[in-house]
Amino acid sequence: MKRILILLVTMACIATLVLLAGCGDSSGKGAGSGGGEDVGNGTGEEQVEVIDGEERKITVEEPQEEGESGKVTLEGENGEETTIEVEEQVPSEESLGAPIYPGSEYVEGSGVSGTTTSGDKELTASGAEFTTKDDISKVVSWYKGKLGEPMAASPEVTTWMFQGQDKAVTTVIVEPFEGKTKITIAKVSGDVDINI
Repeated sequence: MKRILILLVTMACIATLVLLAGCGDSSGKGAGSGGGEDVGNGTGEEQVEVIDGEERKITVEEPQEEGESGKVTLEGENGEETTIEVEEQVPSEESLGAPIYPGSEYVEGSGVSGTTTSGDKELTASGAEFTTKDDISKVVSWYKGKLGEPMAASPEVTTWMFQGQDKAVTTVIVEPFEGKTKITIAKVSGDVDINI
C-alpha cells in the first residue's frame, strides 16, 4: 500500500491504523516494530512486540497480489485475537459518507478500507485523498453548501465532522497541498469501543 491517510476520530481508530501502518513496511518488521522478533517476509510469520507494557504476539500477512487485503492478527493478554484487515480501494461517495468535490482528482494509492474485529465487535474505516487546482476558498465554500458550517476553520485547514444516519462518523478536511487544494475524507463506523 502506498499511503494510508485516514484522519482518526477515536482512540480505537488510532490504534488500528498504527498497526496497519506496518502492513506496507518494506523492512519486513510489520506493525509496531520496536524490538520484537523479525516478521520475515510478511506471509504470516509471528513476532512478539511490547505494546502498552505487555508482550503480545503479532502476525502480519501482507497482500501478495494487487487487490488483496493485508491482515494483522494481534493476540491479547488472555489469548483473544484482534484481526485487522485493510485493502487499497478506490472510494465512492457512499463508502466515504461524504460528497467528493466535483472535478477533483483521486490521489492514487490513498484510498483504503479496513475492518478491525475483536470478539463480537467490529470497527470499519475507509478514507481517501483528492486534489484540485481550484482555490481553497472555492472548495471550502462548496463544502459549506453541502455540509453546513465546519467544526473548525483557519486560513490553512477547514474541518467538518458529522454523524450520518447509519451512526458512522465522517471527517472532511480541506487544506493547501503542493500548490493545490487537498481534500481528505475518512469514515469510521461500528464499535468504536473495540478493545485492541
